[in-house]
Amino acid sequence: MSYHRLPITILLLAALFWKVFPFEKRYTVTRLMAACKRNKGFEIFNNSYVKKCLQYVLPMKYAKAKEYCQARGGMVATFKNKMEQQIAADFFKGRPDYEHPLLYIGLDRLDDLKTFKWIDNEEPYPEYIEKPIPTNVGVDCTSYDTFDLIIGPAFCTINLPFFCEVR
Repeated sequence: MSYHRLPITILLLAALFWKVFPFEKRYTVTRLMAACKRNKGFEIFNNSYVKKCLQYVLPMKYAKAKEYCQARGGMVATFKNKMEQQIAADFFKGRPDYEHPLLYIGLDRLDDLKTFKWIDNEEPYPEYIEKPIPTNVGVDCTSYDTFDLIIGPAFCTINLPFFCEVR
C-alpha cells in the first residue's frame, strides 16, 4: 500500500465505524456503564444484542421490590423481548441456589384494572390487550419464568426475586 492512499483508507474506516456504531448507540452504552459504576451492587449483564445494568435481589413482595429499586436510583427490570429475557435466563443457568424459576418484572396493571403496561414508559403490553386477564382475579403483577421462558401473571403479594435496573 502506498503512503498517499493511507489517509483515504483511514477516512473510509472512520466512516464505516461511524456508520456501524452510530453516536446514539455509543453514547448510550457509555452512559449505561457510567451509571452502572455509580450504583453499588449493580453490574453489566449482556449478550450479543443487549446490555443491561442490573442488580439481582432476593425475594420480596412487588411493592417492596419497586421501593427497593427506586431507593437505589432504578426500577424493577423490564425484559421486553426474547434477547433481554435471555439475560435473565442465563443468569440462573448452573446456579446451585436456584430455587425460584419465576422473577418479578416491571410490567404491572394500571389503576384502570384492564391494561398492563411497562413501568419505564407505560407502553401497553400487547399480549394482555389481545387476551386480557379478568379484573376480578387480583393478579396485578407479572413474572418471567426463567425455565419456560414466558411472561405470565403473578400475585403482587408473593415473595419473588427480581432484578433492579439502572439506565
